[in-house]
Amino acid sequence: MSSPCPRTAVSLCLSYLLVLLLCSPFAAAGRFSFPPRRSGSRQEQAPPRYREGEILVHFRSGVSEKDQETIMATHGARKKKQLKGDSGLEKLELAVGRDAKSVVLQLLLNPQVQFAEPNFLIEK
Repeated sequence: MSSPCPRTAVSLCLSYLLVLLLCSPFAAAGRFSFPPRRSGSRQEQAPPRYREGEILVHFRSGVSEKDQETIMATHGARKKKQLKGDSGLEKLELAVGRDAKSVVLQLLLNPQVQFAEPNFLIEK
């Protein structure tokens, strides 16, 4: 009987160690548990509130005013006002019955829109 080649034995040993090292983080993760989150503040319990019928949007640079108006009209919105400062954000007013969240999702799919979100209320 011949003994196994030393290279094969070393390769098998290293492969076994590699598998153990790769699996050990998953095994260790199962032993630890995180404490439950406390929901002490009112903000964590309630979903974020926003102004019905208003969204904030920022178009990418180079989008013409005409294209912006076409995009807004397509989604049942019109420009209410441009926000102060250099943000480039515009407040849009939605047609009655249009859901702000669904309009925002549709706008974000448009490559000419850089940013869109409901007009969230800020509470102090």
